[in-house]
Amino acid sequence: MRYFLFSVLILFLLFCQIAAQKPSLSAARKTQKTAEKEEFEKAIQNNDPEQKILALEKFLENYPETKHKPEALKLISEERLNLAEQKLSNKDCCEEFKKALQNLPEPVEDEFFAKNLLKIPNLLYINGYRNEAIEIAKLIEEKAKTNPRQLLSIATFYISIENGSEAQRLAEKALELEESSSGYQTLGLAHRLNFDLEAAEKAFLKASQLNTNSITAKRNLADVKRALGKPDEAAALYEQILQVSENNVAAQNGLILSLFDSGKIEEAEQLLQKIPEENKNFTLFASMAYKYALKKDAQKAISLADKAISLEPRYVWSYIAKARALLAQNKPLEAEKTLLTARQYGNFPTLNYELALAKFSSGFYNEVLDILEKNFEITENGFVRSLIGYRILKQAEKFSSLTAYEIRSSLLQPEPIEDQETELRLKQLFVFSKKLNSNNEEEALKAAEAFINGNDKTKVYRQIFVSDKLLKARKAVDKALEIAQNASENLEEAVSIDSPSSFVLSNALYESRKIAEVKGQMLLIQELPRQTLLNILRGRIEEIMGLAFYEQNRISDAIIRLKRAVSILPENSIWWRSSLWHLGTCYETNGELRAALDAYLKSYKGGEADQIRYITIENLYKRIYGSTDGLEQLIKSDKKEDFLLKRAEPAAKLEESTNETESKKTEQKVAEVTMPSNLQIEFNSNSTRPRIRSDVENKTSSKELIKPAEEASIVKLRESRPRIVVNANSETKENCSLIVGQKEVTILRNGGRLGVLVGYTDTKQDLSKLNVISGSPTDVKVEVEPEIAKNQLFIVIKSISEKTGHFKIFLLSPCGSAEIVVNVR
Repeated sequence: MRYFLFSVLILFLLFCQIAAQKPSLSAARKTQKTAEKEEFEKAIQNNDPEQKILALEKFLENYPETKHKPEALKLISEERLNLAEQKLSNKDCCEEFKKALQNLPEPVEDEFFAKNLLKIPNLLYINGYRNEAIEIAKLIEEKAKTNPRQLLSIATFYISIENGSEAQRLAEKALELEESSSGYQTLGLAHRLNFDLEAAEKAFLKASQLNTNSITAKRNLADVKRALGKPDEAAALYEQILQVSENNVAAQNGLILSLFDSGKIEEAEQLLQKIPEENKNFTLFASMAYKYALKKDAQKAISLADKAISLEPRYVWSYIAKARALLAQNKPLEAEKTLLTARQYGNFPTLNYELALAKFSSGFYNEVLDILEKNFEITENGFVRSLIGYRILKQAEKFSSLTAYEIRSSLLQPEPIEDQETELRLKQLFVFSKKLNSNNEEEALKAAEAFINGNDKTKVYRQIFVSDKLLKARKAVDKALEIAQNASENLEEAVSIDSPSSFVLSNALYESRKIAEVKGQMLLIQELPRQTLLNILRGRIEEIMGLAFYEQNRISDAIIRLKRAVSILPENSIWWRSSLWHLGTCYETNGELRAALDAYLKSYKGGEADQIRYITIENLYKRIYGSTDGLEQLIKSDKKEDFLLKRAEPAAKLEESTNETESKKTEQKVAEVTMPSNLQIEFNSNSTRPRIRSDVENKTSSKELIKPAEEASIVKLRESRPRIVVNANSETKENCSLIVGQKEVTILRNGGRLGVLVGYTDTKQDLSKLNVISGSPTDVKVEVEPEIAKNQLFIVIKSISEKTGHFKIFLLSPCGSAEIVVNVR
C-alpha cells in the first residue's frame, strides 16, 4: 500500500511539471512556424533564379517536413527549366533539364506539365540535341505515367519527329489507362507514320465512334480509306464533314480526289474548277497531277504540277508527279532535272527511285547503280528491301510495291504509277551488279543474260555495258567477247531511238555529271551527229574486244582490234585516248617499246595530267633512251583539246538547280566538260604482264568495314591549286564555325572520287585560310576547288591506291576544325 501511494505521488508531481511547461512549448512552436513562413516567403521573392534555387534548397534542408515542400520543389524545377532554356546554345542545358525533373513531385499538374515540361523535348530537338531530346522525353514520361492525357501529349512530340514506334507505344499505354477518341486518333497517326494503313483505319474508326462529333477523326478515317482504295466510303465521310463545316478545305480536297478515284472524273473536275485561287491548294493540285500522270494524261499532269510548284516549291510530290508525266512524254532528261530540283527539299526512297528511273531511261546505268546501292538492297531470294521513310524496313518483290508504302501514306494515293518493263530492267541491272561483285561467276552470267535479254532498240547499250563490266571484273572474258561481238550487229537500230546521245556518252560523262550534281547543277547533253554516234559505238566495241583478247593473251589480235578502235573513234575523245593507252600496253607487252611510247604519248597529251600515267611513260622513256632528257618538252608539245569539250561549248550548259522560292532567273553557265582519264596500269603480282583496267566508277555505300589510316599532309587553297605542306596553327574565332556538307563518304578504291561542300557560318571569313589534310596522302588524295557557290569550297576526295578501309580528311580553319570519314572499298 505504501508503494502504491508513493507511485501516485510521483505521477502527480510529473503532471504538475508538464502543466507548468505547456505554455512555453506552445510559444516555441509558434515561433518556429513564423520563422519557417518568413524564410519560405523570402526565398520565393528572390528575383535571381540561381539565388532563388539556393534559397529554396536551403529552406528544404532546414525544414524537411514543411507543408511547403511540394510547392518549393515545383518552384525549384520551374527555375531550373528557365535556366536550362537560357543555356540552349550550350550542351550543359541538358543536365540542367535533368536536374529540373529529378525531384519534381508527382503527379504533375496538367497546367504545369503543359506550360513547362511538354516544350522541353521540342526545344532540345530543334536545337540539334536529338538524342538528348528523346532521353528527356523518357524522363518526362516517368512523371506522367499515370496520366493518359499527358502521355498522349508526349506522343505528339514523337509524331512531330516521325518516330511512329514510340508514338504508338505511348498511345497504347494511354489507352490502357483510359479509352478516348484522342487516344485512338494519336494511335492512328502513329500507325500511319509506320506505313500500316490498315491498323490506322481501325484506330481512326474507333476514334470516330467514341466521338461522333469529331471532324478530325472523320477526316483522318476518310483519308486512310482513300489511301486504301475505298473511294466511295471516303467520299461519304467527306460529305458528312461538309454538311457540318461547308468550308472545310481538307474535306473538299478529299471529296474531289475520292470522286476521281471512283471514276467520276467529270464531277471531280467541276469541283476542282470551283476551288478559290486564294486557297493556295498545292496538295490538291499535286495529288491531281499524280492521278493524271497515272492515267497517261501528261499535259494535264504537268500543268497541275507546275501550278502546285508555283504555290509551294518545297512540296516534293509535285515534282514527282511532273517527272512521271515527262517520262510519259519520253523526256527523261527533263524528268531528271525536275527530280534533282526536288532533291533540294527532300530525300527519301521513292524520290531516289524516281530519279533512278529517269536516269535509266537516258542510259546512265552507272548513275542508276549509285542511287540504288545507296537506297535499296536485293535479298538472296530476289526481294527488294529499303528503309521506307528512312525509318521502317520493308521488302517487296518489285520497287513499285516498296515505294507504294510512302505513296499511300504521304500522298494518300491508293496505287503507284508503274512502268513494268523499265522497272524490271532496273531490277535486273541491280541484280547483275550484285552478282558481279560476288564470287559466283555462273550467277553473274545468268543475271547478265537476264538484263541483256530482249529485242528492243536499247539492247546494244546493255550489251556494251555488261561486256565492259565483265572485263573490268575480270570475269567470263570469253562471254564478254561474245556479247561485244553480238552488239555490233544492231548499231543502226541503237542510234535510231529518241535522243541516243545520252546512251552513247553516258560512260564518258559519268564523273562530270556527278560533280555537277554535287554542285547543284545539271550537265545537259548535246546531240551528236548520227555518224559520230555510230563511230563511237563501233570504236567502243572494238576496244572491248581488244581488251578481251589481251586478257586471253592474244596480243596480236588485241593490237588489231585496238588499232581499229583508234581509227574509228573521234580523235582526242576519251574513248580514243583509252584505246591508245591500251594499244600502248599491248605494244609494250609485245616488246615494241617505241610504238608503245608513241601510243602512250598521244593518249597522255589529250587528257588531264595523271601521275601514274606519267610515271609509266617516264619509265618506258628511260628504258629506250637511258634518261628523261627531252621528255618534258615532248609531252608539252602539240597539246590537244578534248573532243567533247570542243564540240560542247556552244550547246552544253550547266543549269543551276533553281530555288523556286526566289523570283530571280538563274543564269545559265557554259559548261567546261572536262573528261577525266579513265585508264590506269596495274601489275598483277603473279605475272609480269600489266593488267589493263579502267577507272572504277564512283559508288556509294555505308556498309563497309573500316580500318584506321596513317600519316598526314596538308593541302591549302591557292589560285592555281598546287598541293603544299603548311602549318595549321591558327586561333579559333568566336561566332564562327565550319559547315561540312557530308561528314562521311564512301568511294571505290583506286580511282573512286566524290566531292563535298565546305563553308563558314560567318560568310566574311577568308576561305583561303581553310586547310585540308589527308590522313593518308598515299592512299586518299584531296583537291580544293575555288568557290563554286557563295562562300563555299568544293573538296574533291579521290582514292589513289588499292588500299581499302577507313581514312580521314581533316579540316582546319580559324573557325574551328572538322573531320570527314572516307570509307574506301
